[in-house]
Formats: sequence, C-alpha cells, structure tokens
Amino acid sequence: MENEQQKEVLFAGLSAGPFQYRACVVQVSGTKATVLKAYSGSKETTSWSDFIKSIRQDFPGHSIVTAMGFDDSCVGFYCFEVPAVNEKQLQALIAVQMEIHLPLPMEQMQYSWRILRQHEGKVTVTVAAAKRDMLSEAVELARQANVDAIVLRSEAVLRTIASCCEGLGADYALLYCRRDDTKLLFVQNGILAKATTLDCELSEMTDADTSEASLVCLDIQNVISEYVQHSTEPLRLYLDGSDRFIEIIEKVLNEKEIDTSRIRYDLNQMEGDKGSTPDIECLGLALTAHDAGPQYDVFKGVYQKHSSEPKETTGRKKKVLAAAVCFMLAVLIAVSYGVDKLRLAAYEKKMDTPEFSRLLETHRLRSAVARERMDIPDVIEMINGSIPKGVTVHSLTVRRFQKIAVGGACKDPKMMYSFAEALGKCKGVEGVRPSNQNFDDKKKQTTFTLLFDYKNFTDKRKKAE
Repeated sequence: MENEQQKEVLFAGLSAGPFQYRACVVQVSGTKATVLKAYSGSKETTSWSDFIKSIRQDFPGHSIVTAMGFDDSCVGFYCFEVPAVNEKQLQALIAVQMEIHLPLPMEQMQYSWRILRQHEGKVTVTVAAAKRDMLSEAVELARQANVDAIVLRSEAVLRTIASCCEGLGADYALLYCRRDDTKLLFVQNGILAKATTLDCELSEMTDADTSEASLVCLDIQNVISEYVQHSTEPLRLYLDGSDRFIEIIEKVLNEKEIDTSRIRYDLNQMEGDKGSTPDIECLGLALTAHDAGPQYDVFKGVYQKHSSEPKETTGRKKKVLAAAVCFMLAVLIAVSYGVDKLRLAAYEKKMDTPEFSRLLETHRLRSAVARERMDIPDVIEMINGSIPKGVTVHSLTVRRFQKIAVGGACKDPKMMYSFAEALGKCKGVEGVRPSNQNFDDKKKQTTFTLLFDYKNFTDKRKKAE
C-alpha cells in the first residue's frame, strides 16, 4: 500500500489519427511541465494495444493519468442565449433548447455545454453534440487503453496554445492546418465556441498553383462571415501548421485583405533532457489530463474508466484455454487441408493447358488495372440511389487516396442522417460520417458534407511520410 502511495504520477496524451498513433508523456512539478518522451507509430505496423503497452513499459513504477483525443469533425456546435438562472434551471433550459436544435431525438444524441459569457441577466451557452453511435469507435479505443478521459482534439490544441503562446486575447479564430486535419476554430472568452472541418488537400498546394489554396481561403471567408454576422468586433485570425502550406494560405489571405498572424509556440521550457518535441495535440491532451478542468464531456454516460486494471487469467485457466484453442485449430486445419486437396486434384487437370494459363494471366492483369481505377459512374449511381426525399446533392469530390466527399442540403436535418445511413449500407462503403453542418438562415436549410471510404481507393494505403 505504501508503494502505491509513493508512485510518481505522470500525464499522457494519446491520439489515434487516420494513419498514425501519437502520444507524449509529461511530468508536472508545481507550475512547470516537462515533456519526458514523445511517441509516434504507423497504424499499419503497430496495433493500438502494443502502442499503449510500449508507453507504460517505458515508465515502470509510475502511475500514468491519460487523456485520449477524439476527432470532433462529426461534432456539431450550437450557440444560444438563455436567462441567467441557477445551475439546475439552466440545465433544464438547455435541454429544451436542444430539443429544438438537435436534428435527431435526444435519446440518439450526446451533448455537453459550456458557458461562454454572462451579461445583463443573460447567459451565452455553446453546446457540442454528436450522434451517439458515432462515438463507438473512440469508446472501444479508450477502453483498450483504459484512459481517464476522452477530450475533443480541438480543445486539446487550444490547451497547448494557452500554455505556450502569449498575446492572443480571449476572442480569436485559429486555422489549425495539418496533413490529416484542417480545422477552423473559434474561441470566445478563451473557450472553444465552434470547430469547423475544412475539406482540402494540402499536398496539392504549391507556390506555382494556388487554386487549391484559393478554395480553402474562400471556405475560410464564408465560415468566418457566417460566424461574425452578429458581431461588431473584428475577429483576429491566427494560422498554425506546416510552414510550406501555411505560407501559401497566408499569401492568398493577405491578397484578399484578410489580416492574419502566425502562432508561435515556445516549447523550449517544456522539453526534457532528451529534447523530445511533442505533437501539439498530444501535449494539450497531457496537460488536460493533469488539469482535469472544465471541458466538453460528450462521452459522459457512454464511457467510464475501469476502476482497476483487468485481472490476469490464472495459470491453470490459461493452460486449459490454450489447449482448447490448439485442438480447435488442429481440427480446422485438418478439415481445410482435406477439402483443399480434393479441390486441387479436380482443378489441376483443367489448369494444365497453355490456353488456360494465358487466360489466367490476362485476368490477373485486368484485375490489377481495375483495382487502381475507381468507376465514377458506379459511385454516382450508388449515391443517387441513396438520396432520400428532401435532400439535394450539389457536389461530389473524389481525390485519389482521400475520403469521398458529398456536399448536400436539406430542410429537415434528420434527412442528413437518413442519407448517411442509406449510403453506409452500399457495398464497398465504410465509415460514413457527416461533417461541416451549418444552418443557412436565408434559405432555411442545413448544409452538410458526407465523408466516406470506398473499397480500397481511399484510406486503405500507407501514408506517405
């Protein structure tokens, strides 16, 4: 018991991106935080459980408090004012407002709220909400790692900025630009008020061809103008990301007379003896694990950390289980071998001809070519067959090795989820998720983008470093 009490507590931030696992471990002493080690691992060569195990093995005898990031591109943000009342009454008022704003019944949604401002008897509240079944993958990863908390990735980024940057003020916008994640974050009173994911391909941005950057900047202008339409104060836009891409975007924005500034991180004071430079998001997650401060807890009631580590199976149970598995495998191999041998004997006579060999080689070549080429008409037909009544589709973006993006609009937000559900049932389609949901006051309709993987043409490949 004494040894348990004397364990030094460390703090770790974990992130499972589309192509890589990332993490960092932080030691906190008083007000000083020191990064002990930063981690990264390819999802193609490392499993999530092995990645977590390697971190814990590096710090034996320590207790590690962990926070895992959640990709908030499928999270919708809602902002409204309610009368200033006590906390219990405020919860009831917010529940009534969410009945109006949420596109689905309350029992199908998860939401969490934070107070942005209190002024003249009114409270400005922002709510983060997501469809419950879209949280399942993150919950499974969290359970495997037995993390202490799941935090929105955007909030983790802002936590790092709050610790390592000065002079930003309480209200600003941030373009957070990474190879696999480009977001526009809006901050009010130091709190995340809205996060919008931008659909863009950074690798196509060059100094010679700024067409992709121009499209991104147009999206930025539209989102900002919609956000500040009721504000009298100008919104300062900060840029953070890969130097080459940010320089191109900054150049185009300046040409459009949009005032911008670059984020400058001061991480020197946090780097340990080995000079480990952490991922910005993972550092924010580790600091959040330490602070345990207010945040959007979208996973409340859906995920809870185990009270203790899973118990090891006893030696006898392990042996019995291993023996049973070995016996079943032996039977399965014997049966499969016998069936395959009979099939091979029947086919060998048919295959032993030059004509069949040429036919087989031609088939292999055609299959290889087909696998490298997407049948766009089939994709369009598949999407058309999935569009429910009340939904209009206005754009289809198909880029090699990128998720397919379908832009649409609907009067009733429920139809967006009906569209996503129907599309998810199509053969070859995986991971359909709504993104960039916005309400158009003029047209009185919700605009959205559905992102999804199709067969092996999108994210089924190794990420180029």
